[in-house]
Amino acid sequence: MERNAEKRRPKTNSPSKRNDLVSGAKARFDASVRRTREFFVSLRSTVPPLRDIVILVALTVIAFASGFFVGRGTTQPALPGDFVSIQEIDIHGTSSHLADVTGTEDVIPQDIDTYQTADGEPTGGNEDGVTLKGKEATASTVQDEDTGVVGPVPAETPEVKSEVRPRESAVPTKEKMIMPAQGRVVSDFGWRKHPVYQDWRYHTGVDIGVPEGAPVSAALSGKVVQLDSARELGLYVVIEHLNGIKTKYAHLTSSSVNPGDSVKQGQIIGNAGASGVTSGPYLHFEVVSRDEAVDPVGFQ
Repeated sequence: MERNAEKRRPKTNSPSKRNDLVSGAKARFDASVRRTREFFVSLRSTVPPLRDIVILVALTVIAFASGFFVGRGTTQPALPGDFVSIQEIDIHGTSSHLADVTGTEDVIPQDIDTYQTADGEPTGGNEDGVTLKGKEATASTVQDEDTGVVGPVPAETPEVKSEVRPRESAVPTKEKMIMPAQGRVVSDFGWRKHPVYQDWRYHTGVDIGVPEGAPVSAALSGKVVQLDSARELGLYVVIEHLNGIKTKYAHLTSSSVNPGDSVKQGQIIGNAGASGVTSGPYLHFEVVSRDEAVDPVGFQ
């Protein structure tokens, strides 16, 4: 047993191995000390000396302290005398007037001279026994020689000229557009299938079904600017109105107006028919507002 234990036990107690361990630990310690010394040497070369840091902090503290005490010595507190009083800037003297009014015990709201009779001024009475005093009595008191009645004589009053102003003309009210013919709308505004060509086209107006020769009237007051004939529209009339509005009346058989004529709302301008390309007698009515065709139905 003892032999086996001696075989398992490491042989570390030899002097050579112990010296190797000690020398290795010493070498590692010396290396760490050397690295530490090199670190502090490099740090000393990069960081300013402690003396310089202390001097910089001291100078900063002295500068702040001197600025604080200098500013405190030059600042003066505001005294009540430095403020401007209201009376010094009152250029209209309203403050003194208010002081006088508040100091008065009784304020008379009306002119005292109006109700006070002048010394030695005679007073007169009217038929009802009412006495007129002072400046209120504008009429002088005389005695009628025939009747002996004493009474006031009315003073002459200046003649008041009435200014007659010329009657101002009434401002015309805004007209509401009316339909130019009595009939039913047979073709609406917008995209539709053409009644003759049977293709889809954009309809810039409405078609009002009317009998041949039905009267056509102006929808608004305005001025006739065009009377012409076209292949599809036939005979048509264009009237210009206020606010950049124009109306067009097409497929007419005849016209009773000429370019340059002024027409009123409801005035007959022609007769409806079937001129141009139509599927029967009707009136093509078109409204253009600021160079853009709009739906005449409901347009104001």
